[in-house]
Amino acid sequence: MSPRHQYEQVVDQVSKLAAPLKRRKVLILVGAGIAISTLLLLAVGHIPNATERLVAYHQAATSTDEYIKCLIQPPTNEVMYGVEKCISNLNNQRYLSAIRTIETLPKEQLPQYQGMDTYAAVPKWRIFDLFQPTYECNAMDLIRIGAPSKVLDTGKWICTDKLDFGSGAEKKCTIFSLGSNNQFDFEHDIHVLFPQCQIHTFDCTGDWSNPATTFHKTCIGGKDEVDSQGRTFKRLATIRKELGVDTISVLKMDIEHYEWPFFLDLLNESVEDRPMQILVEFHAGMWQRGADAPWALAPSLFENWSNNWAVPMARVVKLFDELGYRIVFQVREDVY
Repeated sequence: MSPRHQYEQVVDQVSKLAAPLKRRKVLILVGAGIAISTLLLLAVGHIPNATERLVAYHQAATSTDEYIKCLIQPPTNEVMYGVEKCISNLNNQRYLSAIRTIETLPKEQLPQYQGMDTYAAVPKWRIFDLFQPTYECNAMDLIRIGAPSKVLDTGKWICTDKLDFGSGAEKKCTIFSLGSNNQFDFEHDIHVLFPQCQIHTFDCTGDWSNPATTFHKTCIGGKDEVDSQGRTFKRLATIRKELGVDTISVLKMDIEHYEWPFFLDLLNESVEDRPMQILVEFHAGMWQRGADAPWALAPSLFENWSNNWAVPMARVVKLFDELGYRIVFQVREDVY
């Protein structure tokens, strides 16, 4: 087979892999404290099935030909994002292939992720080395909303060019903010920057208010229920229907360990009910006041983990992919 023919085969393969990316979702992860990381996740639209994911893992070739194809002949004609989407696909395939391998390694080969003491603590932030961005947001559109870094961890980064404002005369977006503790700097700033956005804040642990948002004394959960402490939980789909929301443009959450089961619950929601962007603060290897440990809240992600964080972290990365999200950004803020 001639080099030219080999190249054309690579081009065709990459084009087929990149073609499905039409409706993107984002995940931004931000970090703070001893072991907290905040992520920005972006929804990629096409959600691969199990076979497609397995094929992608094994197609993570080392050849530079795929990158050459992305740079000189991207599969879409988008001026700013054709090359970006193509390279994002390649990077994501390699990343998931590595994560899949790491999950199977014996813990003796992963000493840097081994937790110690009651909270399975590890040295500062090391756990989050396994969260790696594979999707690039235009730098001019990546902005921090809320309190600045080094002051509070309530501020979050957002990819503003991916905000969905609808179409026609009724252009609007909808922002969901999970977890409040009477802190509304995120809601205030996003209201000032994007006044056309509807903002809803959810927290079943208190009863607060702010003119920038509509407050709901409700928490997001895997089912609609009132727990033994009298707290109201509702599914994301239930809330979306009750509020008449077509699309959740952005979902921001800081919910102290409950982010772990949230993504498992999201598997049970339809694609239409999943947010376009998720700004999530992850907690691991540290004590959280009044919160159960992550392994108690999401046992399936921690099965046979032997206190080694590489196992649940690899599983949650694979879960992001299964849900149709890619990591865009990660922040590790030392505020505690």
